Amino acid sequence: MTDSRKPLIGLVRASTSKQSASVEQQRETLSNWAFLHDEMISIPEGNELESGTKQFRKPVQDALSQIAANQAKGIVVTKLDRLARSLPELVRIVDVLKQHDAVLVVIESSINTATTEGMFFFHIMAAVAELERNLISERIKASAAHRKAQGKRVSGVPPYGYRLNRAGALVVHEEEQRVIRQVLRYYDLGCPWSMMVRKLHQEGMKPRNAERWSETPLKRIVERERNKGSKETYANS
Repeated sequence: MTDSRKPLIGLVRASTSKQSASVEQQRETLSNWAFLHDEMISIPEGNELESGTKQFRKPVQDALSQIAANQAKGIVVTKLDRLARSLPELVRIVDVLKQHDAVLVVIESSINTATTEGMFFFHIMAAVAELERNLISERIKASAAHRKAQGKRVSGVPPYGYRLNRAGALVVHEEEQRVIRQVLRYYDLGCPWSMMVRKLHQEGMKPRNAERWSETPLKRIVERERNKGSKETYANS
């Protein structure tokens, strides 16, 4: 069981710095709840702003870290949307809390995962989240199959030597194809990979998103081109 002498961490949330009234109201609600339930509560300053698109907002991550360090026994919020942006994110947070025998209290929904009813609620939420993930996966697979049947590129990043046109089909990129032909020429001449890297750099032949080649992507290009079974003529590079 959790140690009642450890505090709960109260978290508040506002999407913009202009929502100070909402933040203060949440703080007051959290403090009143703690007083009525004879709970110790810690409400960190400056935890009300969003912090990008990481797995967890920093205030949430800080709270989970304190719980993992056995410095707090759980999290309390006024509403569910003050804790997480989405149902899957909320389920992930609850999973972390469960790993440390910690609790989650949502005041306005009368949810407390320390109770049987509270955990039942989150089992239902977990099932819904799993259904959502499965439906998304099925839609992605169906879309990929449809694009493949139409001869379109399935993944979003075209391989080196190609680009995607507006219809989503692969088209040849002449400048990169020139580099590929040179790579194949060096390979057929028995040029060591390290020497190939150096020569391509000296000739100003760069990969798509870097300043110079490394051996691994060059090996992938050679393997891909050879597996196609359609080695190109590269005498006129």
